[in-house]
Amino acid sequence: MKYFVKMVIAVLLLLIPAAGSQAFQNEPNGFRDMYWGESLQEIQQSRECEYGYYDKTSNSVFYYIELKNNEDHTMSGIPILGNRVKAQLWNNQLTSICISFGSPQKIEIEDAYKNLLNSASINFGTPSISSNGPKTWWGETSYILIFKNNEDFPYTISVIIGSTKLFKMALQDGASQGW
Repeated sequence: MKYFVKMVIAVLLLLIPAAGSQAFQNEPNGFRDMYWGESLQEIQQSRECEYGYYDKTSNSVFYYIELKNNEDHTMSGIPILGNRVKAQLWNNQLTSICISFGSPQKIEIEDAYKNLLNSASINFGTPSISSNGPKTWWGETSYILIFKNNEDFPYTISVIIGSTKLFKMALQDGASQGW
């Protein structure tokens, strides 16, 4: 899991200069009823939260946030893995949300990935960065990163939606530790 976080941070660090301060249409300011900058205590008022781990690279904590019984447990019609999302909090501020999808069938992941990319492109326009790796929308308020693992079982897709400003501040804070 820590390797995953470091990989995502490394990819995003490479993308920050390339994307500049572009905006994309319909930039989200959070995920569902959770908003960038919200405190853990505010999230806990309406959702169950379970501590995950601390990441020193971004000086952040990660919590698993349960989806509510009365809310959709899918995204673009694809079931969310474990009926929960992973939230990154830096300085007690909601910085990003990671939504995971999984399947034992490689073909199901391929179809789900195409469906998610199509939905994201309709909602947010063309990705800022569209290589063979993660597809990325980088904006002034938010970033969205969609990538898949269809090489190793279990096959997964991750969608990370985060605050551009808080992500940069968290990385700077993590990098300044010990200086």
